[in-house]
Amino acid sequence: MRLLFIILFSILIACSQFQKTATNEYIETSGFSDRNTFIALIKVRPEMGTSSLVEKRESAYMEAKIKVKQFALQELVNYARTVQCTDGNPVKINQQRMEKFIQKGYISDEYYDPDGSISLIYSIKARSLRNKVHTEACR
Repeated sequence: MRLLFIILFSILIACSQFQKTATNEYIETSGFSDRNTFIALIKVRPEMGTSSLVEKRESAYMEAKIKVKQFALQELVNYARTVQCTDGNPVKINQQRMEKFIQKGYISDEYYDPDGSISLIYSIKARSLRNKVHTEACR
């Protein structure tokens, strides 16, 4: 009986942990998840003229797919503006140089909300990406 209780308790804990990581609630904003990975979160609402849930999701996905790289670039530039240069010089951002980081990215996840909105997570991975962005911002 005791063994059965321990097994059931373990299953309950495992299921609750899975439920927390299986949703997109843990990603709320864009930024670095570690020194090698930048995550840009884009959320797009469906067009107003669509009626069915499938049409809403399709319209939101198509719009997000078109905008995702530009949005990711803007998020990366916004991050670079917050960098504090060690030499005291102001931050100088060259968007063309930042675009080279965006080209290394990919859509890592997508989530749909009940209203048909989509959240795309665009991940950019490169060795020491954070340091490279800091270097570009402080040139």
